[in-house]
Amino acid sequence: MSITSNLTNKDKDRLERIWNLLQDAENLQQERINSGCDYVHLYVEDVESDWLENWGSDVTELPVRLRQWFHHVFDADWYSIEEMFGSPETNVALQTAGIKRAKWIDLGDPVALIVTIKQESSERISILLQIHSPEQSMYLPENMQLSAISHVGEVLGGTIAHSTSQTIQIEFTVAFGAEFTVEITADNRQEIQEFLI
Repeated sequence: MSITSNLTNKDKDRLERIWNLLQDAENLQQERINSGCDYVHLYVEDVESDWLENWGSDVTELPVRLRQWFHHVFDADWYSIEEMFGSPETNVALQTAGIKRAKWIDLGDPVALIVTIKQESSERISILLQIHSPEQSMYLPENMQLSAISHVGEVLGGTIAHSTSQTIQIEFTVAFGAEFTVEITADNRQEIQEFLI
């Protein structure tokens, strides 16, 4: 009696797949022996290009998980107001109540994106988004735009800086579990930040 007569169809399929994989490995080894280092050209398209230098450039940034802020868990590039600006008492725009973090955004000149969250109920939180100049004596770029858009494309808020704006802001409420995108645009440059409640 042969061994294969006791095998089920599932076992036979598994053995056939293993045999095919072994054959592929043997073929790969033989091509490496025959072609030397050039065998990589058989398997990688455009191997001479700059793919290694651009590795990971198409990876999108993960959304900021705002719910974690209620537990004092913050991503490394989000700083306290004191770390960014020193004492907030000197600036009325930075004195809003709630859990607040700031991040530098570079659109030619650095500006600060400040996010303040406050729980309004068991189901909703309020979000205050501010773009602030790095120093009190500086103005934001004229026509800088700040907007927030829900994951279904609904505009949650938007505003534009004037020639003497040091701060622009929008405020809205969303439900826990909501996702939204913040877009900051100035001088044909754009920064996009994803958020998840």
